[in-house]
Amino acid sequence: TKEGIEVNVTAKLIEINGNILSFEITAYDEVGRIGGGYHERHIVNNNILMKRVEERFSMVESSP
Repeated sequence: TKEGIEVNVTAKLIEINGNILSFEITAYDEVGRIGGGYHERHIVNNNILMKRVEERFSMVESSP
């Protein structure tokens, strides 16, 4: 794809497995399909994450 040509990308959610979302990604330019692949995202519980961060940080603070 040459510079200045519009590229469109689509993401299709193909699977939900617990907290893991799997997507199929496809990219197109004005001529046709130029690429694709798969991508995973993990849903994170922010409260649990921050609790773990604080626990790890307190371990660093308390070490000699």
